[in-house]
Amino acid sequence: MRLLFFGCCFLIISELLYSQNIGIGTANPRASLEISKNSNLGSIEGAQLLLMEDDDDFARLRMTNNQYDQITNNRYWDIAARVDDSDAGVGSFLNFYRHGFGDVLSLRGNGWVGIGASPLAPLHVQSSQGLTAALFGGNQMYMALYEDGNYRGYLGSFGGGAADVDFGTGTGNSVGKLHLSIQSQPKLTIRENGFVGINTTNPQWHLDVEGGMRLNGRLFINGTSGSAGQVLTSGGGVNTPSWQTLSSAYDNNIRFAVSLTSTSTGGSPTNTRTVLYNTNPTAISTPSNGSITINQPGLYHFEGNFALRISFNTQTVANFMLANMRFFVGGDAYETHFFDSFRKDGTASGWTGKETAVWQKDVYISTVPTTVSYGYSWVYNPTNSPSFDSRVLSGILSGYLISP
Repeated sequence: MRLLFFGCCFLIISELLYSQNIGIGTANPRASLEISKNSNLGSIEGAQLLLMEDDDDFARLRMTNNQYDQITNNRYWDIAARVDDSDAGVGSFLNFYRHGFGDVLSLRGNGWVGIGASPLAPLHVQSSQGLTAALFGGNQMYMALYEDGNYRGYLGSFGGGAADVDFGTGTGNSVGKLHLSIQSQPKLTIRENGFVGINTTNPQWHLDVEGGMRLNGRLFINGTSGSAGQVLTSGGGVNTPSWQTLSSAYDNNIRFAVSLTSTSTGGSPTNTRTVLYNTNPTAISTPSNGSITINQPGLYHFEGNFALRISFNTQTVANFMLANMRFFVGGDAYETHFFDSFRKDGTASGWTGKETAVWQKDVYISTVPTTVSYGYSWVYNPTNSPSFDSRVLSGILSGYLISP
C-alpha cells in the first residue's frame, strides 16, 4: 500500500514539474524556470546562478536543440569561463564556442577582445575570409584615432564627397603631418600646409622630391605641354618657366665670337680683344675695349676654347701649381676646369706649363645688361725659388641666343 502511495505522489510531482513553471524564490514563476534573488558583487554567494568547476579549468553552460546527435553531429553552443589568481586578469577568459571549435568570441579579464582568436591585443580579429571586418555608418562616417587621449586623425568618409574615402589628421590637429611609410620609415609626407614630400618629411614646396624623378607622359606648365620642338626654359628667380621655340646658332640673328688674350708678367694683366663676328650689336655689345655685354634677356649658349701658359725662367719642374678656370655671367661664376698640375710645353730652357680648357654652357639671363667674361685664378709653391716669367690666357669666347 505504501509503495502505491509513493508511486502516485511521484507521478503527481512529475506531472507538475512537466506541465508547470518552476520558481525558486517566487511563488509565481513567469518562465519554465525563474530564479528570484538579489545579486551582489564581491561575493561568490552573490549570484542568482552559480556554475562551479571543481578543477582549475572552465565552467561551462551548454545550449543545443534537436539538431544535436552525440554520434553524428554534436552541434551545440558553449559559454565557458575561468578565472586566474592575478588581479591583471590575463589568464581569465569568457569564451563563446560552437560545438567545441574555436574562440568565436573571447574576452580576457584585462579587457582584451578576440574574434576568432584568443586575443593578443586589445582587439584581435582573425579570419580566413578576405573581408575581415566591415564598418557601417551613416553620412560622414569615420573611425577616430586617439593617442594618449589626444585626437590625431581618422579613417572614413568625412571630409570629401559622399563617395570619397579619407585618411587624414583631425580638425583640431593643427601641426600633425600625414605619412605613408615603408618599414616604419615615412616615404610620402603631407604637411599641415598641404605641401607634399617624397623621401622628405619636411617638404618646402607644393611638391618636394628628394631624389630622381621619371615621367612617362605629358608635362604641363601653366596648363600647356607646349608645341612640338619647343624647349622648357627657366624664368629665373621667382618667375615661372615657359615653353620656348628652340633656335640654333645659324637661324637667329643674335650671335657673336670674340678672340681674347690676357698677358701678365707680374703686374696688372694686359688684355686684347678681337671681334670675330657679332650679328646683332644691339642685343650683344662687343666693343674692342670694355666688357662683352648681353642686352637682351633669354636662354643663351656659350662656348669657350682657351689655353693657359705659365712660364718660369729658372724652374725646371713645376712642384706645385693649381689653376681654376671660370666663366663669369654677371655676378655668377661657373667653374669649367680645375688643373692640379701642368704639363711642360716644349723643350726650351726654364719651364713652361700649358693646359687647355674647352667647354660649353647654357645660361638663362633674365636681368640685362649683364656682362660675360672668362678668367682664372692660380696658386704655385715651388721648392727651388724660380724666377717668374709670364702668364698668358688666350682663346675664343662665343655665344648665341637659343630662345628669348
